[in-house]
Amino acid sequence: MSYARDLSADEEALLEAEAATWRGHVGSVEPCDRPAAEALVVEAYTAMGHPAPARIVWMDSPLGGVLAARMFRERVRPMRVVERIDPAARAAAGRIVARLAEIAPQDIQPVAWFRTVEDMDVLKADMHAYFYRRQKRHEIIWRNLVDRLRSEFESHLGSPIQYGMWSDVDDVYPAADLWKAVNDRLDTLIDGEERDVHDRVDAEHFRLLHRAMPPGVQRELINSVIDSVGLPPDPEWMLYDKEHGGGIDPWRPVPFLAAFRCAYEIAGMPPSPELAAVARVVRAVGWWWPMTDTAVLTDRPVQYRTTVRAGWPASEEPLLLAYADGFQVRLRQPTTDPELGADVGDPAPPAPRPEPRPVSPAPSAPRGWRRLFSRRSTPNPGD
Repeated sequence: MSYARDLSADEEALLEAEAATWRGHVGSVEPCDRPAAEALVVEAYTAMGHPAPARIVWMDSPLGGVLAARMFRERVRPMRVVERIDPAARAAAGRIVARLAEIAPQDIQPVAWFRTVEDMDVLKADMHAYFYRRQKRHEIIWRNLVDRLRSEFESHLGSPIQYGMWSDVDDVYPAADLWKAVNDRLDTLIDGEERDVHDRVDAEHFRLLHRAMPPGVQRELINSVIDSVGLPPDPEWMLYDKEHGGGIDPWRPVPFLAAFRCAYEIAGMPPSPELAAVARVVRAVGWWWPMTDTAVLTDRPVQYRTTVRAGWPASEEPLLLAYADGFQVRLRQPTTDPELGADVGDPAPPAPRPEPRPVSPAPSAPRGWRRLFSRRSTPNPGD
């Protein structure tokens, strides 16, 4: 198994130039050029082989975008998507609610509400699909682009892009060696501080919108996939992503876009027009949700801070991001790190495949869930 792939001086210069084009991109507080961004979205749809979306709508914040995307995806009334917001924060969402009412789809369901009773077998099937990355995709651009780029890259170099668990020690995968070398170098060139801030946006969405599960339900869902190789996903995160996922943020695509663009050039492959089209959209908007007939776009924040310095009173929660509709992201429960000398707060949101967290009784969990969850005698998926 080989990991030896030294980059030449010209290849190092290529990576440095690519990283330089992305620095500072995420931290901009300049309002988006909306007409230009909409034209770029249409170009990205076309490049990926999709017809232009029937409608392109704008929200001022990622929270508004999450709610708008679900409203259009499920054709429900605005108040139905907003009622999931934590009651303590719902009063501050007035401008988001008003905007949702303005853009609500015409073919809205006359009677529409979200299920509060979940079938345990359905949740286990969802857990199984999420574990094996076969869950239903809410967006039509990003995953398709990554799959296409990976397939082209592997076909060109004649090997997988990663060494597998059962790879032999004598295996040599040129694609995997080049991919690792490019990503290792880009990791040192592209600052991850912005990624931490935007992970906290996801954490705030999760805090406001997720549905708490009783410990016994979580444990049963984890046990349904625990005998597979790998770590089971967090059940609450799985359900949240099923209901509210599909957004593309301004930061996490950047390492992939930069790595694929440079790896293509180093490997002697022609540039990917699809990659270039999507990269232009990522540079032009905040968060976005590309769906089949609707694209939901959000503007950039009006206030942005990546570094929170020491010295904040313990009673304060430093502001990281603020948006025009009032949505804010704060560093919650700040404490001082004695080594870094900077405030650190709540962890990033649960990753798609986190370690199982210790489950303790949650006093705020909805009552009666055990009675509401139906249990059947059908076997678990994959048995």
